[in-house]
Amino acid sequence: MSKFMKKRMNIVLAGGLAVAMLAGCGNKDSEKKSDDTASNNTVVENNATENDTTDQENVPDEVNAEGNENVASTDPMEMILEGRYAYAFSAEGYGDYVSYFHFYEEDPVLGAVFYVGYLNNQTTFTGTYEVLEEECSYLAAPSREDDVQEGSAPYTIVFYDWSGNEVDRCAYDGDIIYNDLDVITGYGGGNEFYYHDVDIENSQYADAYATEMGVAYLEFVVEDDEYSGITLNHNMTYVDLTGMIVEGTWTMKENADGGYDYTLIPYDSSDTGAVVSVAADKMTATYLADGNSEQIKLIAVANELAIIAQYDGTCIAYEVECPLSLRLYDDGTCELIADVFGNVGAVDTGTYEATEAGCLLHMAYGGDMEAGYTVHYIGSNDLGEMDSELTLVQ
Repeated sequence: MSKFMKKRMNIVLAGGLAVAMLAGCGNKDSEKKSDDTASNNTVVENNATENDTTDQENVPDEVNAEGNENVASTDPMEMILEGRYAYAFSAEGYGDYVSYFHFYEEDPVLGAVFYVGYLNNQTTFTGTYEVLEEECSYLAAPSREDDVQEGSAPYTIVFYDWSGNEVDRCAYDGDIIYNDLDVITGYGGGNEFYYHDVDIENSQYADAYATEMGVAYLEFVVEDDEYSGITLNHNMTYVDLTGMIVEGTWTMKENADGGYDYTLIPYDSSDTGAVVSVAADKMTATYLADGNSEQIKLIAVANELAIIAQYDGTCIAYEVECPLSLRLYDDGTCELIADVFGNVGAVDTGTYEATEAGCLLHMAYGGDMEAGYTVHYIGSNDLGEMDSELTLVQ
């Protein structure tokens, strides 16, 4: 984590404990059988599908009713912009845990932006998306109590990162998003049907939707002060820490140099606005506060991969027992890290994908192996033959 982000976290306290053990790590059979952990799933639904076994009494009337006046379109290309697509379950003593997709209308410059919030916005993803009229298969369950089903839908949602690289894709039919995403995934929210919830203001999950968190689209720090900087979020909000903390909204337009000018508009009219001019490569920018003639030079914050799961164990290297960690990152990659006499480095790397039992790892040296609450790593790498049992710690 950068020093700028540490400063921001010290000022804006981020709450919310991870509930990984509560929500489970991908084993649907264990989820269904754990009555003391979660009660019946409550889903948001527009029109029930042929395979749907959801209890209709748990679905809000305004969403479930035939001919709902809140539904402005029956065209999946337009429906995706209306309301949210949600999945939720209740845990005794903890309340509802809501996971949902929010798709924004396309902006001429920023593009079509998506937001995914898992477990009441505890895990979030943003980027851009497109909907293709292209059949897509899925492996997902209509509710928490149902078995995973195989099927297909006539549309495909393709998800991209902010650089335009494809990250993931899933099936969609207008009423349901069949969430079997591999990379854009979170504990307790994968391999489920996400139902269309149109009337978000009156939705039983309105509180979760209202607390959608601004996720960084661009981040810069002051060139000679890495504790100060600015964050532009996906939902066109910002946090300005070049001086005292200032929050507000932003607009953007292309400038003569091929980059973009972001106009910062504070929520509080007594705060000072600014213009941030970002270079075309998004690596540098200048900051000019309203009423000031002196520009501040900014540099981009290097992207840091977030660890979404970590397994710890030991290995034998040079006849000594050494710490060993397997880390799964939010970009779909993973690496096996050994600490040998204080020298820490990766001894194997790979990718992973979500499965019903947890994850399937594809390691360069170790080959394919399953990851649930433990991982049994067998492989030959720079430290020689390795046979180690690692346990989930994060």
